[in-house]
This record gives sequence, C-alpha cells and structure tokens, in this order.
Amino acid sequence: MVTVKRSSVIQAPAEIIFRYLNEPSKLHNIYQPLIRVSDELRTLKTTRFNWEVQLLGVHFVGVADLTEVTPQREVHLQFWGGIEGNIWLRLHPSDQGTEVEVEYAYEVPAPLLHKHGQQEVIQYNIVHIEGLLTTLKQVVEEKMHLYPH
Repeated sequence: MVTVKRSSVIQAPAEIIFRYLNEPSKLHNIYQPLIRVSDELRTLKTTRFNWEVQLLGVHFVGVADLTEVTPQREVHLQFWGGIEGNIWLRLHPSDQGTEVEVEYAYEVPAPLLHKHGQQEVIQYNIVHIEGLLTTLKQVVEEKMHLYPH
C-alpha cells in the first residue's frame, strides 16, 4: 500500500472547511481526477456514494463510505471497487488559520501498472493531492471573502 501525506493552511474556520469536505457531491470540484459522484445515501454516521475517476487515462468506478470520525475535525473516506484505499482529512485549527492534512493510502491498481510505472502513478497522485489542497484553499478562502463568517 502506498501512502501520501500533504497539508496546507487555509485562512478559514475549521467548521467551514469541514462542511465542504463532508459533502461528497462537492469533492469533484476540488479533486480533478474525480469525474462523478452519484447515488449518495446518508445515514446517521456515514454517507455512501458511487464514484468515477480518470487516472492517467484509465477509468475506474467504485463505492465509498464517508464517515465523520471527529465532529468538525476529521473525516475518513474508505473506497473500493476499481481502486481500494482510504483518505483521512484532518483539520487542525490555529491562530494562523486551519491546517488541512490529507493522508491518502491506496493500492496501485493493476490496470495502471500495465501502462505506467509505479513511481509515475505515485507522482501523479501526489500532484493531484497537492492540487486538491490548493483548490480547496482557493474555494474556501474565496467563499470567506465573499461571505465573511
């Protein structure tokens, strides 16, 4: 299993960022490879949904469970199907803003290894996790600017 960890400080309260991350339908706005989220089913503790991603020209589909681990502070996303793994999104408020930590642990799917080397796949995912943080920062900080809390 491969694990990628990245973090970024966002100038917004953790509660605002958490609301954004806890909505599967918004995830495709911040994670470029995510093509579609559908069939959301929300229960008291978990939201299950179907997903589609395009990685290095290969299309994958699957299912994910999004669970609030710690209220307003940590979300866990477990996914399976074409790609299997976990994403933890942790929020650490401070005087400088909120540090958003992403930990992405996954199995490199065999269809990608037929066309690309493992290091190329890992680097691709690193770039897109960093992109997720950059886009989340832009979206949330712009929202804070337009609609001050």
